[in-house]
Amino acid sequence: MVQTNSKLPVWYFNWKEELEKQLIAGSKIVETPAGNIEYAVKGNDGPVITGIHGSPGGYDQVFAHFPGLIGRGFRFLSWSRPGYLRTPITVGRTFEQQADALAMLLDHFKVKRTGLIASSTGGPIALQFAIRHPDRIFALVLESCVSQKYYVNSGKKSEKVLSKLTFNDPTIWLYNVFAKYASSSVVKSMVKMESDFDSRRIDEVADDIMKNNDKLAYIFNLIKSMSPIGIRKIGLENDIIQNSNIEAFDLAKITCPTLIIHGKHDADVTLHHAGYLATNIPHAEKIIVEDGFHILPVSNSYLDVHKRRLQFLNKYRPY
Repeated sequence: MVQTNSKLPVWYFNWKEELEKQLIAGSKIVETPAGNIEYAVKGNDGPVITGIHGSPGGYDQVFAHFPGLIGRGFRFLSWSRPGYLRTPITVGRTFEQQADALAMLLDHFKVKRTGLIASSTGGPIALQFAIRHPDRIFALVLESCVSQKYYVNSGKKSEKVLSKLTFNDPTIWLYNVFAKYASSSVVKSMVKMESDFDSRRIDEVADDIMKNNDKLAYIFNLIKSMSPIGIRKIGLENDIIQNSNIEAFDLAKITCPTLIIHGKHDADVTLHHAGYLATNIPHAEKIIVEDGFHILPVSNSYLDVHKRRLQFLNKYRPY
């Protein structure tokens, strides 16, 4: 047990130490020309699908966000983007540099072509990868993805709360504790932050999540994938800078099959981001989840969305 003279309780330090041990045990480090990159792979056979996490995140968030892609006939590669967990920020600050770093990671595995799936603020890196390395990608899935200028703390009260939460380890520890012992309040707060639902609909969605063990487990795993923040903070701070300075992507250069998935009631990355992608990426397919918000996997229609996503990836798999 950790011994400390801090005013924080000892179980906070035990929680943080145990999480960091789990994260180290679940991943590996590879040296690339850009620097060391942390990664993890699930599955032994089939084409490679590479996941790109949002903010704050790490390799663990990809698996937490897309559990339905594990064991589905693909090798699922996840990595920690620069500044997150054990990938140093020097590997690449800009979207272009991070996309090139991902290509170097794929070189290590001798992967010629990958399917690419991104969520939220992982979107700009996925877009740059498809633009800069068109011969390395067989299909692109963009789920709730940023595609234009994006500000985390834009003035909305819930976003200010989220910003404070994600920049503070003791606070996010408390959020984990509340998720366990006051689940209903935490679930309701997340639905409120990430959707544009009215108060009645927020209560209905939160109640539905509380009655569904799979959805509740997803919420717990999502919160865990943002914890602790101290080893994710540099990446988050860089994402805030990069996303607030987005210029127009040359989306006409994206030639691979592309599937855009977005919740109609997303109050975090609003629907116009998906509209911009669908309008400018040639021949892109779009799925609007009518009851969905930024935390898409807890929507009631997500099972059908997941099936359509698998069909899309299998349709274009190289072998």
